[in-house]
Amino acid sequence: MMQKTIHFYSEGLRLAGNLYLPEDIVPGKKYPAIIVGGSWTTVKEQMSGAYAKRLSKHGFITLAFDPRYFGESEGQPRYWENPEAKITDYANAISYLQTLNEVNPEGIFLTSVCASAGYMAVLAAKDDRIKGIAMVAAWLHDANAVRLIYGGEQGVQNKINAAQKAYQIFSETGEVTYIPVISTTDTSAAMFGEYDYYLNAKRGAVPQWNADKFAVMSWEGWLTFNPMPLATAVMQPVLMVHADDAVLSENAKQFFAAIPHTQKVLHWTEGTQFDFYDNPLQLTEAVAAVSVFFKSVLVSSGFQENSNGIIRQINKLFTGVDDRNWQEVMSVMYETVLLDYSSMNGNPANMLTPKEITDAWAAFLPGFDKTYHQLSQFELQPLGTHLTAHFKGLAEHWLGDECWTVEGSYDMVFNFINGVWLLTEMKFNFEKQNGNTELPGLITTRINK
Repeated sequence: MMQKTIHFYSEGLRLAGNLYLPEDIVPGKKYPAIIVGGSWTTVKEQMSGAYAKRLSKHGFITLAFDPRYFGESEGQPRYWENPEAKITDYANAISYLQTLNEVNPEGIFLTSVCASAGYMAVLAAKDDRIKGIAMVAAWLHDANAVRLIYGGEQGVQNKINAAQKAYQIFSETGEVTYIPVISTTDTSAAMFGEYDYYLNAKRGAVPQWNADKFAVMSWEGWLTFNPMPLATAVMQPVLMVHADDAVLSENAKQFFAAIPHTQKVLHWTEGTQFDFYDNPLQLTEAVAAVSVFFKSVLVSSGFQENSNGIIRQINKLFTGVDDRNWQEVMSVMYETVLLDYSSMNGNPANMLTPKEITDAWAAFLPGFDKTYHQLSQFELQPLGTHLTAHFKGLAEHWLGDECWTVEGSYDMVFNFINGVWLLTEMKFNFEKQNGNTELPGLITTRINK
């Protein structure tokens, strides 16, 4: 294994990293590459570097780097855990690898340990350059998990309020408000407790990492970040290595179940969260699993690109609906669409233009404060130039603190027209509704006033 110190730029900031090359690298040959990410607040000398070094011994070129604001990389304020910034840095790390003569630009993978799993999942959902993704001891939180971990609704809100105040102070004066990253005595620390990995100089308490500074402005972005809904948009092959005693194990199972294809592996084993950071047993097992999985992806021809395109279109449609981006919704549809909501409203199926459909939705849905569609259990069947998609759907419609939910399934038909999969038929199969079922009537009255 050969190590090189490298630098690349992300949004104008110079980031520092370590590139690891296989010992027997052959000049002129192109190798698959892996970007490795670690837990929150960490640097390349911790778990990301440990995995990168070992994976390079399996024939991969690997990269562990310091995201902006941390370690040897640029960026102000220091020690700001910023999910969006980290996602962008990982994307620009891909761009950097694609410039290297030794790297196969069509064989770039992501491997995450702990918190970087959520960041990398978000990136994978929107970046086709990624060949596959592995998540080791993935920290994948949602709003419920955040409340359980960070002191309930009030505890979370207190941290968000503190973050907003800290950001305002920084914006006005340049002064950064810090708390410790880890402490056994200061309850305000980002991590309070006897976490040996971060306290032990022989493990993660390396000199390149700062245990004393966590930018308080980090809390809002961290606590409101939710990668769970993105599982349905991850089209690449996925390996998840997890255990009952690792963090948020039920969320890991839910995320895996929601991935909408079959080229996925859930490697369930034993070990605590911190075991997966540096314990030789878990480290060796996880590295071996990642290596075998990525190599199988490289030789596999079974993954259906058509299916990828269809599910991206479906997610684009429902994301557009929730964002009230009607132009985006219409871009998924053909000139006319056979729309069938008869199981819910009793109206017969009708052939409509995209504008007629979105005009009807735009006349009703914005009456709610927000809507949120959750999709799962995709079943796709290609039929020549057609492809059918069946999947489950749950829609939340919020007005203040009141919510009306609708559950059912969808049957869609897509045609491959001028190089794009476009929706030609959409049928909703109503199953049940919950919550405040009077909200639709209230919304109709509200709109008609």
